[in-house]
Formats: sequence, C-alpha cells, structure tokens
Amino acid sequence: MGKLLHFIREALKVTCCLVLSLMSVIVFMQVVNRNLFDKSFVWVEELAGMCMVGIAFLGAALATSNDGHTRIDFVILKLPKRGTTIMYMIGNAICAVFVCILAYYSVPLIQGSLNSLTPRLKLPYAINYIVVLISAVLMLVYLIALIIQDWKKLKTIPKGAKNSLEETLESSMEAELGGKEGIGE
Repeated sequence: MGKLLHFIREALKVTCCLVLSLMSVIVFMQVVNRNLFDKSFVWVEELAGMCMVGIAFLGAALATSNDGHTRIDFVILKLPKRGTTIMYMIGNAICAVFVCILAYYSVPLIQGSLNSLTPRLKLPYAINYIVVLISAVLMLVYLIALIIQDWKKLKTIPKGAKNSLEETLESSMEAELGGKEGIGE
C-alpha cells in the first residue's frame, strides 16, 4: 500500500508541475500578445481558470500526502506525546469528514454541468468538478493513511511520555519546510 501511495504522490507532483507550467506559459503568451501585438486570445482566461482549479485542489491533495497542511499546534505540543498524537488523529478525522462532504456535493455538480460547455474552448464545465472529486478522494485516502500511521505510533508511545523541546522544534521545522517525507516512505 505504501508503494501505491508513493506512486500517487509522485504522479500528483508531476501533474501539478505540468498544470502550473501550462498556466504560466499561456498567461505569459497572452501578456506578450496583448502588449506587443495589441491582440489577445479569447480562450486563455478559460484555460487559465481551469488550471487554477487544478493547482488548488491537486496541490491540496499533494500537501495532504506529505501531512503538510498548516496547523497551529503550539498548544497541542504542550500535551503529553499520546495527547498530541490523539489530537492529530482527531484533526485528520475532522478533515476526512470535510473531504467526504466535498466529494459528495461535487457529484451532483459534475452531473449538472456535463452538458454545459465553456464559451470558447467548448470543454465541459464538469472538468473543474471532476478535479475537485478526484482531489477529495485522494485527500481522504491520505488522511486515512495518516490516521492509521498515528494509531500505530500511539501504540508505541509509553504512557506519560512528554514532548521534548527538540521534538517540538523538529515538528515546527517539518511544518516550516513543507511537511514530512510523506506516507509510505
């Protein structure tokens, strides 16, 4: 399972890089075209908007895979180690409920917008909502993996163990540098 999650994370990295590159190129091309040739492509805004949706949601899934979402854990790190781990599990469970709701409500949006096309590119608006659904499912998978990882970790923590200053600083540095190595590594 760890290898599959690692493969998905690497695919997410590549996809995010490609989408961001595409968006950068077409927006740069549009700026040059407007300033030098006094013309513009009418389809750039549509495609750039779709790329933004892709970057936002696929990037959120990538951040979840690295446990890299922002959390304010100053108070949580003052708890004993077991308490800290339990609070992380609860936070991830709350996020899992949220992404389940996100996935649930994206399905009717997909169904309702399959026949609705963008004005210039003639692409279905449903593409945006499909990206939301895929990202929500991926986030759910990674959140469940994080909860399982913390559950296993919880069993190894001795009762009464406290978070040391070094671990607290290390946790802060991991958050600062973009999360842990990821699940399954």
